[in-house]
Amino acid sequence: MNARTIVRLMICTYVCLPAAAWAQTATTAAIAGVARDTSGAVLPGVTVEAASPALIEKVRTVVTDDRGLFRIVDLRPGVYTVTFTLPGFGTYKRDGIELETAFTATVNAELKVGALEETVTVSGQAPIVDTQNVMAREVFTKQTVDALPVGLNTGMYATLIPAAKVPTTDSGATGGLDVGGTQSERSTSVFTVHGGTNDMSLTQDGLQFTRGGGGATTWSMNRLAMQEVNVQVGGITAESGSGGIQLNVVPKEGANRFSGSFVLDGTTERFQSDNIDDRLRARGVTGSPTVRRVYNAGGAFGGPIKQDTLWFYTTHRKWDTSQWLPGKYYNATQGTPVFTPGELASSNDFYRSHTLRTTWQASARNKVNFTYEYQNNCNCLIRLIAQNRAAEAVGDHFYSHQFPQVSWSFPATNKLLFEAGAAALLSPRHNEIIRGSKPEDIPIIELSTGFAYNARGDAVSASGGGHGTQQEAQANQRFAVSYVTGTHNFKTGIFQEGIGSDSLWELNQSLTYRFRNGAPNSLIQWVSPQGTSDRARVLGLYVQDQWTVKRLTANLGLRYDQYWAWVPDTDIPAGRFVGARHYDQTSNLLSFKDINPRVGAAYDLFGDGKTALKGFVGRYVIGRGAGTGNANPAAAIVLSATRTWNDTNGNFAPDCSFTNLALNDECGAVNNVNFGNATVRNVTVDKAVNFGFGNRDYTWQSSVSFARELRQGVGLDVGYFRTWYGNQTYQDNTLVTPADFDQFCLTAPVNSRLPGGGGNQICGLYDIKASKFGQVSNVQNLAGGRRSRVFDGVDISMNARFGQGGTIAGGVALGNTVVDDCAAAVDNPAQGQILTGSATPVAAQRFCQTTVGWGDDVQFKGFGAYPLPWDLQASANFQVTPGPVILADLVATNAELARALGRPTSTATTTIALIEPYTMFENRTTLLDLRFSRKFRMGSSRVVTGNFDMFNALNSNSLQGINTQYGSSWLDGLNTLSGRLFRFGVQLDF
Repeated sequence: MNARTIVRLMICTYVCLPAAAWAQTATTAAIAGVARDTSGAVLPGVTVEAASPALIEKVRTVVTDDRGLFRIVDLRPGVYTVTFTLPGFGTYKRDGIELETAFTATVNAELKVGALEETVTVSGQAPIVDTQNVMAREVFTKQTVDALPVGLNTGMYATLIPAAKVPTTDSGATGGLDVGGTQSERSTSVFTVHGGTNDMSLTQDGLQFTRGGGGATTWSMNRLAMQEVNVQVGGITAESGSGGIQLNVVPKEGANRFSGSFVLDGTTERFQSDNIDDRLRARGVTGSPTVRRVYNAGGAFGGPIKQDTLWFYTTHRKWDTSQWLPGKYYNATQGTPVFTPGELASSNDFYRSHTLRTTWQASARNKVNFTYEYQNNCNCLIRLIAQNRAAEAVGDHFYSHQFPQVSWSFPATNKLLFEAGAAALLSPRHNEIIRGSKPEDIPIIELSTGFAYNARGDAVSASGGGHGTQQEAQANQRFAVSYVTGTHNFKTGIFQEGIGSDSLWELNQSLTYRFRNGAPNSLIQWVSPQGTSDRARVLGLYVQDQWTVKRLTANLGLRYDQYWAWVPDTDIPAGRFVGARHYDQTSNLLSFKDINPRVGAAYDLFGDGKTALKGFVGRYVIGRGAGTGNANPAAAIVLSATRTWNDTNGNFAPDCSFTNLALNDECGAVNNVNFGNATVRNVTVDKAVNFGFGNRDYTWQSSVSFARELRQGVGLDVGYFRTWYGNQTYQDNTLVTPADFDQFCLTAPVNSRLPGGGGNQICGLYDIKASKFGQVSNVQNLAGGRRSRVFDGVDISMNARFGQGGTIAGGVALGNTVVDDCAAAVDNPAQGQILTGSATPVAAQRFCQTTVGWGDDVQFKGFGAYPLPWDLQASANFQVTPGPVILADLVATNAELARALGRPTSTATTTIALIEPYTMFENRTTLLDLRFSRKFRMGSSRVVTGNFDMFNALNSNSLQGINTQYGSSWLDGLNTLSGRLFRFGVQLDF
């Protein structure tokens, strides 16, 4: 059966059937169970009503089937009362059923013979084990988050989920663990779980506004506008194309009474402790990031426009955070070849959010939601916290986001449900040059320390290294039909999305100077300005079936994913080394089609709804934005070239012709003769990389888990997770072979902190022969078995509800990740993977297989809140996470290489790894945050809560970032955990 036939069958299923398979979505909840009489016989025809203030229609009703089974779906989170009635039997009522999103609560009933007026009411806590869904998820209500000492950003959820990690590739932006949310949204705007990569998607009401592999990651979560946040971390259903974290926001809605909240909290530098000791001073740390100012102010208000028909809810929030950054200075001698520490730098990030949500019960069965949000944000002095650079070598990033969306639900009958929705995101971004830096200032990198100063000079590409603008936009729509019975729960749906991205970036003077010990060593020429325009369309069709047979519930899903991308007409202005460029519209640059099965099962082990065994396996495509990469003609040129620079006259200016790519005057030959060539692609891509059925990069994810209610309100979950990757790619320079390289050895420096004290011979190093230097013609291919990446992990978590509102939750997560790229090194025999564990990625020569072991990847997280007498409450959040990876990247000079080779080399420098990756780590970080609250009741409906927060209560000072470039500053601390911080706040709820 070919792909076209499969697609036709799926479309036919979607159009023709009144139902297709589904499992409970991440936006709503469900109640399911069985009705029996006192003898244990099932009772068909029982009327089951679920009532809650969370429902604008107040009551949802179904009837048990011939097996006595029932299921009520599309329920908003809240507290429910479930009532069972049948002529000839007494009424059975179960109250206090608290529903979270993506959870199916098992509620069974035993009806006694008697009159309807005879009511048996059972009160108790809601079920905590989901015996039907296989999805692994964490749900956080607004009340839970409001009670905890956590930051005010999206990344706070990473601090509460045991398996969640901030990717080490983001260490330069995040500066490690965030103390009290003082690092703003950039601290953990993207996090991963179970060996995942940057594949996190953010949705609201099931409508996507950022996606894995692209989209805005600076959206600031407005907690006042949220009722719940559901974070899916495994067993994700066919409603999602990607398998990374799915963070779904359930917005707060108005009700039949007016209510609202006002919050104000903040702190200043006067309330932060110093945590720098002699140990850190010996590591070159002069101070930890300290608060300059932090404040959060906002208000929310909602209620009925028309009782039981039209509600509204609006929120407005302003959040500003600024940190002093010790050791980070502006250049007092800006514009010269010398860096002189001047004014101390400080970050200054702000976020503004305004939302409006209306809920309209258009008829007894038609419900419509409309939401609009506007944000105006800035990540200012971004990436400075943990990176080895001066203030002028970063940028101010300004964003604005507009996010309108509309959703509709229509339960045509008690069994047939229609859903639809549409959303858009408009997200322009502007990168500005830092104050004090001028367009004529050329970025400089000191190779002996890796220190960057004078101007920003990372790269110029579609990723935005430099200054300029980017316009991002996307629009997505979804439609689904569900048919629900007591035994089957079917759903079929369609999702489509259009994505656009236009960017134009440039670097000062199109150059980067590289000095060694203050003397010119080499330079990089850039194609600048550089920009791209990309367009993409995403289509997903899915069918799902949640089928219950006695105690077993099968979760069966199948999804068809299609992605295609193209570029419109593109014009790029002339730069220093290239002329103006025009590229005609090019269609169908990328086109993928994939079939992705999802299969799972949940078994109610004892039939009491308290113990479940679950298993799952599924295939997921890796999320993609609009980027077409090297397939885009505008990106098909070689953007940079490195050449040696011998400053013979000592004027710190390259006296040579940049347009002459060969050796001339003070400049050596470029390392790529195709530099700036608009007709020769930097990488020729094999057709299978960009087109075909099943050729898109993907992951398989599987899990086996056990869930048990140990006692009323106490639950235990133990799960094993495995993730493995497919359709990775590799590059082959067709103009060279391993025979075109000469092998040599280099003596490692003597240093007690190196393995074995250093001084050993590092062999297995290679340098390209002079006759082949600069000859590059890369071809990108699917790696097949040449590359592999596999994660195995175990999560153990517990949660408990106790006393009069006490909660505690937490767990431990450990994993093992093995990455093998050895067979992909087809050119340079020393070539290994590209390290992503260091702040500055470098070629990890010789180490093409890396393992992050079970003992190295352990982390523990726990949180809880407990009410005390006199309306007091105490809460805590505790984390223990791994420390940074210790690396030693030696930059060997041309002269050192020539001595080792016994011949001259054309390369200016070569980076050599002295330590095998993931074999040495800094100390773990232990972070304890505390909150003490006091409620003041003003009448029957108004409550004022005062909060006193103590972040990093233990005043820990673990290193969060280190300098991995071997030299005089090797292993110097770039950033530490911020010191103990006190924050004060007040909240009015009415």
